[in-house]
Amino acid sequence: MPGDNPFRCTMPDDWTSAISETATGTVLALSVTPGAKKDLFPAGFNPWRTSLLCHVRAVAVDGRANQAVISLIAATLALPCSAITILSGMRSSRKQVLVTGFDRATIIGRLRPFFPRT
Repeated sequence: MPGDNPFRCTMPDDWTSAISETATGTVLALSVTPGAKKDLFPAGFNPWRTSLLCHVRAVAVDGRANQAVISLIAATLALPCSAITILSGMRSSRKQVLVTGFDRATIIGRLRPFFPRT
């Protein structure tokens, strides 16, 4: 059938695929840009990495960018910083961040206004 390619790359383009629920809370997959011109979360969606984009002005020195990521996510979701934990990627731009206090559906609801096409 024309146009039906079995080798076609099918990447998820739904930003909600970067959010998963676990027994301990909700995990966000992030691609972080430290040293950005402005703080912004979510700054978009990377379908290749299946991650939400996060830009922080803080540089990646002495954990400053990681703390900025935590503060920015907490402010965006209206949660205390203590509800946000970086599970993996402390020294990487790719991070897995645990959010406690909200389930996946609530976080999607809070972030939906930043993704108006969905």
